[in-house]
Amino acid sequence: MFKCNAANVALVMNCVLLVCLVACVVLCGITMQRSYHTAQLLANTKDLAQELRQSSDDLTRLMRTYTATNNASYYDYFNQVIAIRNGEAPLVMEPWRNYWDLFLSTGVPPRPFGPARALLTRMEDAGFTEEEMKLLVKAKGESDALIDLETVAYNAMIGRS
Repeated sequence: MFKCNAANVALVMNCVLLVCLVACVVLCGITMQRSYHTAQLLANTKDLAQELRQSSDDLTRLMRTYTATNNASYYDYFNQVIAIRNGEAPLVMEPWRNYWDLFLSTGVPPRPFGPARALLTRMEDAGFTEEEMKLLVKAKGESDALIDLETVAYNAMIGRS
């Protein structure tokens, strides 16, 4: 039987403390894993939002350059950005980073391409909230409206109505 003496009490206290310590280490590990996951989610969603902004900037710049130079290559690049963003063409690696300025200055793709995946699909998969997705869809819609306007301007420039 168990005798209640100092040695036994100390042994029980040490076992309880050891169990508490193990529980604390496990909980710290779980918290660290969740923090890491949250940081990854934050970085990924920031990159996707940046990609939408970058592609909108690229579209405007390419159309303006085409208009100023009448070089049809810029209109082709404009359409390629649209196709990439809509998942109809291969996706450049790290698409949130500057690509087109580097490509236009050297003629050499600065990064390779991966499989095609639409921007909004990747945003949905990334875990944006429903409210955030509504705002992102609205922002993309406004960018797409500019594409439509730029397409009208392009058609006017080449004599199409």
